[in-house]
Amino acid sequence: MTTKSIRIDQELGDRLSKLAKETGRSQSWYIRKALTEFLSQEEWMTEAIQDGIKQAGQGKIVPHDDVKKKWHGKRKNSLD
Repeated sequence: MTTKSIRIDQELGDRLSKLAKETGRSQSWYIRKALTEFLSQEEWMTEAIQDGIKQAGQGKIVPHDDVKKKWHGKRKNSLD
């Protein structure tokens, strides 16, 4: 385990303190949970973007009109 220091505005700090007090969990628990979830999402998105760039570089690109047709069809079917 490592220790990191962060600065947050008063309102966010107050919200964190209130939630921790009301739930009986530590502020550190909420900070770790929030950071873990955020980093997982950002890592997934970054990997997906890098994969897309790699595929585009290999010429694996779907024409825009094909994508539009697919999504218009999905939207039309979802409204039925």
